[in-house]
Amino acid sequence: MKAAEKHPVTPIAIVLWLCFSVFLFFALEPSPWLDPNSVILADADKQIAVKTFPSRRLIIIGGSNASFNVNSKLVGSSLGANGVNMGLIAQIGLAYMLKEVEPYIRQGDLVVIVPEYQQFTSTGYETLVRLLINDPGNFRYINTYRQWLAMPSCIRRFMSLKGPYWLKVASTRIRNKLLKMLALENKDEVKPSSFFPTRASFEANGDIPESLLGKAPPTNMRFDLKANELELEIIDEINHFCATAKSKDAKVFLAFPAVPYETYQDHEREIEKIYSKLKQKAHCKILGEPGRFLLSKASFYDTCYHLQPSGKQKYSELLIQLLKTHLNDPH
Repeated sequence: MKAAEKHPVTPIAIVLWLCFSVFLFFALEPSPWLDPNSVILADADKQIAVKTFPSRRLIIIGGSNASFNVNSKLVGSSLGANGVNMGLIAQIGLAYMLKEVEPYIRQGDLVVIVPEYQQFTSTGYETLVRLLINDPGNFRYINTYRQWLAMPSCIRRFMSLKGPYWLKVASTRIRNKLLKMLALENKDEVKPSSFFPTRASFEANGDIPESLLGKAPPTNMRFDLKANELELEIIDEINHFCATAKSKDAKVFLAFPAVPYETYQDHEREIEKIYSKLKQKAHCKILGEPGRFLLSKASFYDTCYHLQPSGKQKYSELLIQLLKTHLNDPH
């Protein structure tokens, strides 16, 4: 039998490997799901809150709009409840958000679902993959066929950044690290914006303190919303959640997110289609039509879903008013 040929490691291969290793050292930052202060890790803290906060609770479910725009402590206290804000990132998907709260609903709880409009047109994005990588135990909240069918698409989005983009990111990080190592000032380095939350941004009940909210003029008042991509199955998930809550003598309400008048006008047809389908099929009380939750552009900053402190106060007070009205309605 012929002896297996040996392939000696050439000096060129060693040099190439060392260059590649150095490139990785300089180019790669800690992964978002490994960064101990990543906003994604706040999901674990919010799970603890919904498990441990004493009854009666007011539980808010939604994307970043919920954490930025709802003062759950204020809304809850006005209704004799302890506010728990589960809002985090819309791209996790509404189905996941409902599933992670459902096991911990208790008798007397009030649950307000405040989705961003795009959450009615998608089961989840790449952020859901990051969340699952961080804690595989969260796969227990991926238990519908729609979530599993969407997983390949989520992974594709997660992996979809193109080579030129990564080269640009890598070159920027290499330059920044070299400047830091040489103790040189980097005038072009972009500092993280104060409005972008981290794990430490949230209070124990899941709210973001008003002191951390931005006050800069809004820069992005549009979003991509396609009525023909409406996922009717997500309404089935809402109804399943409502049935579970009802079996535990808890109440579920649905509210629309606060958006500027201009954003609503740009997407009125799509938003009204979502509202129409919810009126037809949803088994929970809807607190008002989408137009009831519109605020002036001056109330927002950075996106059409994030309110300044004054806007957050208005939106929270509106929720209090609507919830009290519905809770006092015997029908």
